[in-house]
Amino acid sequence: MIVIKGAAAALALVLLTAAPAHAAVNNPPTISDVKLYDQNACAAQDAPTVIPGAGSVYLSAEVSDPDTYSPQARFAIWPVDHPDQRQVVVGSVSGYSGPARKEWRPSDFAHGTVLAFQAQATDGTNDTAWSAPCFMRVDAVAPARGPVVSSAEYPADGSFHNGVGKPGTFRFDAEGDPDVVAYVWRSSSTPQTVLPAPTPGAPVTIEYTPTRDGIISLYVTALDAAKNRSPETSYTFAVREIRPAIALDVAGVGLPSTLRLSTGATTVTSFGYRVGDAAEIRVPAVAEGTNQVAAEVPLTVTAKGAVTLTARSFEGDAPLSQATKTFTVSDAPRVTSDDLFWPGTGGVAGRESTLTLTPRNADVATYRFTAGSEPARDVPAGPDGTAVVRWTPPTPGTVAVTVTSLTTAGTVSDETHVNATVLDPRPTIGVDNAGSWPPADGIGRPLAITLHSPAPGIASYSYHFNDGPELTVPFDGGGASITVIPDHAGANTIRARTHFSDGTTSAERTLTFQVSDAPTITSPDYPEGTEAGAPGIAGTFTFHPAQPDVQSYTYSYEYGDDQTVDAAPDGTATIVITPDSEGWKTLRVTSHTADDTASDPREYNFTVATGASITDKARQ
Repeated sequence: MIVIKGAAAALALVLLTAAPAHAAVNNPPTISDVKLYDQNACAAQDAPTVIPGAGSVYLSAEVSDPDTYSPQARFAIWPVDHPDQRQVVVGSVSGYSGPARKEWRPSDFAHGTVLAFQAQATDGTNDTAWSAPCFMRVDAVAPARGPVVSSAEYPADGSFHNGVGKPGTFRFDAEGDPDVVAYVWRSSSTPQTVLPAPTPGAPVTIEYTPTRDGIISLYVTALDAAKNRSPETSYTFAVREIRPAIALDVAGVGLPSTLRLSTGATTVTSFGYRVGDAAEIRVPAVAEGTNQVAAEVPLTVTAKGAVTLTARSFEGDAPLSQATKTFTVSDAPRVTSDDLFWPGTGGVAGRESTLTLTPRNADVATYRFTAGSEPARDVPAGPDGTAVVRWTPPTPGTVAVTVTSLTTAGTVSDETHVNATVLDPRPTIGVDNAGSWPPADGIGRPLAITLHSPAPGIASYSYHFNDGPELTVPFDGGGASITVIPDHAGANTIRARTHFSDGTTSAERTLTFQVSDAPTITSPDYPEGTEAGAPGIAGTFTFHPAQPDVQSYTYSYEYGDDQTVDAAPDGTATIVITPDSEGWKTLRVTSHTADDTASDPREYNFTVATGASITDKARQ
């Protein structure tokens, strides 16, 4: 046996004594500032916070826990007279501390119910004690009537009153309804504004200044303490336009222009105007009829660029209204033409047009004129500063015209850019049914041709069809219509010219188009496009070639199987068809040459008339 004595025994005792286990520390959370978040209130029971019955509230509390992330707050809510109806909802904190909020709706509780709520923080292990309760009262009834709105300056009587820029006072009145504590108003151009009533049910007055004329509406509702809204009142009134209208006929830089000021406010006796920051100049207003007064003032602008004019109207010495307008003054010359620019119909290629150049600067000596890609040319100005340019556009289309002016001192103006419309005197040629599918054209089948030119002063058109003689047709106001009958398939040609009232003639336009080589079909018994015959009555149908050297035809009746028939020496072939029913019928035919070249197909449509069939007649 081993015996340990003295210091060694003491050390052994220490080593053999078991160390206690480490205990984890979990600090409890804390809770404070329990309230209704939006109202920022924790009210007493004798003065509970009023909340809307149809809306929602946010229950809020400050929660903190140093060692638990996202602690929670439990919110308990119950009617004060029914604690047995207690309900609990939970809100969480983002982080270790901060507000815990929970949206809650009181819609299950009747109007007038007083509710208590309190909060408790929890970290999942430790809970705080419940806070002292806060109180709220459910208000589920909004004010019954919208507020009465009135204005002395802008009555809602359908007539125009006061004027743009003139303030008016507007009274919102809940007529003593003790439930109303505030008003909300807006207009189409004004955001919503809340105005508290000085005492419950008391009226409020606002000042509103219309910024435009015409019909304006204010929309007003009343609020109770729970922010329940009354029905909305729409107050509509009409505002006179009393601002002076400003018009400036800008002649150019350094040239006399005319400033015109006018208003429909016939009580105006004078106008004041100023250019930029210059001093205001007063001028008398003159009546123009019974509904307007105006003033016209000579005004010379000395530099190009933006010019701001401010005008005021006065009744005696009292200013009535004000308007501001900015104009752009340019020294680019004015370019006009009777035909090249709207509202003219357009110039005509190959025919001379004239353009008038008018200065927008003082002391203009020369103009520089450029049309399209043509070289620029200088045109001297006359004594009055204007010039006339004679120009013959070579081709039709839209041509860019650029003009500048040069003064005697060599100052070059801004450029004027305009687009000249140049019309083609040659007629356009349109061919009806050319290229249609299945083909509607062909040898011996009339084709409608239209001739048209937008150029003015047309008397007639002339044309050649293939190698035929030149024929003339009168202009009918919209062009001319002619009919030609092709005598061969393939390429056919129309050549046409326009003849003008002044005796001139346009160049010739040529159009080559293709005529189908589909065979033509005739029938004396069932003519194309008509109603004839009857069920059981046979009809003969003759195929006429458009191709040379036709040897055979394939055909189908009513989209049945293809049948083949040989052509006679003259290229024609005849078949017999006996319809077995009435109504619309289709015969489709293709010709074939000796080398089996197939033509376009031809569709021949006819209608079998309603009537007793041959079999029925025999039975009778």
